[in-house]
Parts: sequence; structure tokens; C-alpha cells
Amino acid sequence: LDSLRQAMQGVKGVFVVQNYWEHLDPVMEFEQGRNVADACKEANILHLIYPSGEDVKLASRGRITGASHLDARAHVEKYIRSLHIPTTFIRLPFFMESFHTVL
Repeated sequence: LDSLRQAMQGVKGVFVVQNYWEHLDPVMEFEQGRNVADACKEANILHLIYPSGEDVKLASRGRITGASHLDARAHVEKYIRSLHIPTTFIRLPFFMESFHTVL
């Protein structure tokens, strides 16, 4: 968190980039997103841009459980909203063909 605080000194806006595929850990994905959000709040960032995702498990009523990367980002989005940081949430497209290779 200290490195994020330092990086945000004098910054007006933040665009978040996370790489779930580097660690394949939804808990780590949430923690990274939460840390960025906390640092933004502390630094009084004017605007945050966060590439979020749909909570697939929730939206499918538990039928689809293999999209933890999206679920984790949806949980980060919920957390960011609770902090009342001015944020633009981006929902990048997911192609139907990916269901054959990803899920």
C-alpha cells in the first residue's frame, strides 16, 4: 500500500490495470483492487477508472462458478462504490467464443 500511496502523490486520476492471469487468485485480485481504491481515497484522487466485471456467480444464481476473475472485479467495484470515489467503471466485452476455451 505504501508504494501506491507514493505513486499517487500529486495525481489527479488513476486508471487501474490488474492481471488476474498472472496469479489466478480471486482473493489476490480483490486485495489488489481494494488497495488501489484505499490509496485513491487517501490521496483524494479526482477520478478513478476501473475495468470491472459482472458477478457471474451471482447473476447465474450459482450455476456458473468458473469466472472468479470477473466475480472478484465485481466485488472490487462494490467496494469502490462504498468509498464514494468518483469512478468510471468499464465493462469490457466478453466474447461468446470464450466460453469454449475459458470456462
